[in-house]
Amino acid sequence: MRMRSICTANCQCRRSEHWDVPGRRGTHDSIGGHESVDLAGSHQSHVAKSKLGKRDQMMYERQPGISDGENFLTTLSLDSLIAALASRDPATYRHARQTLVRIGEGAVSSLITAMKDREDQVRWAATKALAEIASPKAAPALVSVLQDEEAGIRWLAAEGLIALGADGLEPLMQGLVDHAGSSFMREGAHHVLYELIGGPLSKLVSPVLAALDGPAPEDYAPVAAYASLETLRSGRQLESI
Repeated sequence: MRMRSICTANCQCRRSEHWDVPGRRGTHDSIGGHESVDLAGSHQSHVAKSKLGKRDQMMYERQPGISDGENFLTTLSLDSLIAALASRDPATYRHARQTLVRIGEGAVSSLITAMKDREDQVRWAATKALAEIASPKAAPALVSVLQDEEAGIRWLAAEGLIALGADGLEPLMQGLVDHAGSSFMREGAHHVLYELIGGPLSKLVSPVLAALDGPAPEDYAPVAAYASLETLRSGRQLESI
């Protein structure tokens, strides 16, 4: 597959066109500066150089974690895509996040690092992407983000842990044991556990949820969480025998 020509700085593309619209080529970046992305030949896009830094010279770099069947090819490295999460151009920002989600497991480590960024926008985008990817590898990091200063980011982290179900439960219980004094951690854990109640994890979830709803949750929730954590670990040990 070969690259076709893309728009120049003098192109007349309509600014209302976006990267995530299938079949659109020659979309315009309102910030300026161009790099092309080819998602299996479906469309090409521009990324602001001012936000991405040095242009990636590796054409058609195959990203880790993408199967040959998907034939996912991009001219942008993971670092460049993560950098684009800080873009003030909505199309650039949205496209970078959606591309990272499509990369999936291969982008998880980079997104975990991005969740520690000082920019709220970057942390929000990285957390949302990880919630959509739903990789168990990201569970401990999502638990940590339950203490983020931004409520919207904490909510996304909780949604990501809900999506993980049992895979997110052990890190969550450990988070409650270690950080029960944090009201943000307790609120986030309550959000997750409330959504898991009534399912196959109810026996593990119910005592912790009751402790969070009761008096002095900072004292009793970690005790209940520790008991559930021990049950989870002993169950895993039995499965390995």
